[in-house]
Amino acid sequence: EECLKGPGIDLEMHEAFVEACQSFQDAKEAKDAADADLAEVNRSGGATGKAEAEEMVKMWANAMNEALERCVEAAKPILEGINLMEYDLEISLLRTAVLTRASPKGLAKFANESDLHGQLIETLLNSKKIMKDMIMGGGAYKNAFGNAMKLYTQIMAGIQKDRFQKVNKKLAMAAALEFCATQTEFDTANPIDAQKRFDHYQKAHRKGELDPAFSYFSTWEYRMAMNNDAPEEQLKWGRDMLMAFAPHIATIYNEQWRYNYIVKTDVGYRTPKWTSSPRTYQQCLSGGGREGPRSWFGRFICQAFGIPVWGVKQPGHVA
Repeated sequence: EECLKGPGIDLEMHEAFVEACQSFQDAKEAKDAADADLAEVNRSGGATGKAEAEEMVKMWANAMNEALERCVEAAKPILEGINLMEYDLEISLLRTAVLTRASPKGLAKFANESDLHGQLIETLLNSKKIMKDMIMGGGAYKNAFGNAMKLYTQIMAGIQKDRFQKVNKKLAMAAALEFCATQTEFDTANPIDAQKRFDHYQKAHRKGELDPAFSYFSTWEYRMAMNNDAPEEQLKWGRDMLMAFAPHIATIYNEQWRYNYIVKTDVGYRTPKWTSSPRTYQQCLSGGGREGPRSWFGRFICQAFGIPVWGVKQPGHVA
């Protein structure tokens, strides 16, 4: 509504665009249903009905493409008739981005849980900076924007005004976005605590225990650095172990192998030997493993030193 009133978009053009978008959505839902029918036919293994199911998928795929073209054609006269630079639509677009991800129902449910939650949602939707930081930081994990706002507010309340403040603000946002929905520690049901994970990394940064590049990362990169499933004490052990046992690996000039070269030298390629439950990253080092445990330990040791990583599965392998 705000976007319509600002630039003064012609309502007939708007209705035509909405109608075209609805046609696309209808075609997409029909294609999804056709895909599900085809998958069911393939699972049953029978040839009967397969040709018909494939034809339906093809038909609705064509309908989707045609509807998308109508959407583009309906949007052209709208975009040609307005100059978005004349209007401050940023906060409206950011609200739309948050509402699309979190859903109005989801935010309303969170807001109705308490007066505090209601105030948090109101603050979020009226803060251009916070919404932009959240969206640019990759959005809230599992779209839990309400809890992300709550965690961010709690963590920010304890941040000191010193030379680490700029980094710590981004770290606070990263921790809130990443751990606003439950993630558990390695081989346990223990949830990772956003405040404890923030405290761990900001203290390690102050002490100079992390990679020198840590000071210059974006919020999204901090998320990828702190979202390891190891408990904080194991992350601390990883840094202490490497600096005591093989400090030269922490200074390798080739950044590709800095820190994780220890996987090559000390995580044996063999059937893993887990010596206790729950499993730990110490057991990865001592017990070895194949693709899985070796890749886990490689990510773990990099993230222990504050290096952002993310896993990529390799076809035909277990990791």
